[in-house]
Amino acid sequence: MGKKEERGKEMMHKKGILILFLAAVLLAALSVGCIGQQRDGSLNAQSPAINANNPREYFPTVGRWSYKIELGETTPLLYVVTEDTILRTPLFNEKYFQAIKKNGPYYLTMKVQSRIEYDNGREAIELNIVEDDLGLLMKPTHFLWIIPGQEEISAGQIAYYDEAVSFRPIFFLPPSDDIDWRISYAVGEEDTLRFVGFDNSVPGCSNQGCMHFIREVIKGSGAYGYADNGFKDETFFAKGKGLVYFRQTVEVPGKGNQVSMNWTLDQFSAK
Repeated sequence: MGKKEERGKEMMHKKGILILFLAAVLLAALSVGCIGQQRDGSLNAQSPAINANNPREYFPTVGRWSYKIELGETTPLLYVVTEDTILRTPLFNEKYFQAIKKNGPYYLTMKVQSRIEYDNGREAIELNIVEDDLGLLMKPTHFLWIIPGQEEISAGQIAYYDEAVSFRPIFFLPPSDDIDWRISYAVGEEDTLRFVGFDNSVPGCSNQGCMHFIREVIKGSGAYGYADNGFKDETFFAKGKGLVYFRQTVEVPGKGNQVSMNWTLDQFSAK
């Protein structure tokens, strides 16, 4: 076996270990209660036990998703956690600057490339990034989703880059609806994912409603200017389709919360 083949085998082995490790971490976070506080009545969230008996129905393991992206009034922000560093940056890359010269439309298209199954019911799917007009995913060499098992309630995202691996939770089903459940996988509470409830106010959500999450990244020290602004990513998952809508708002000093981008599911195929 040549050096290239040996390195490829080693990377696949490390990938499997990391997938299992992250799955265990996400489940452990939920089992100890995450970050929780009593939910006030204003959220009007319905019981997850009634609305989402099987969270996998909101997170399909096969398919192709194409999102139409609209840029807003301010620049999108990225917050990427790797094994040993945290990257805060505006969406400044060559693809982004080339794309905005054409004034849209912009698309992000992904499809399931392969599946990894484990004896404990856990799965991971590797996605092929068909198009990423704005460079939102930062050209990962591998991009994976960890899928909830039959009796498990969390999902995560792993992105492999040349010399780093990023990981974060993207979906979970709270054990009860009387607590403001959150997951945090960054340092302290800088980056949290909160389940808001069921919502049908955005495109792609039926009367039954989408599972609505808010990822909140708090404001930094200010040493890095615009990159240190706080922001929120709102995601909406529909039964049978997965993510159907995404919205990011940035806290811009002196201007309040401004929308940086919206994603709307333009095409979905369950094949």
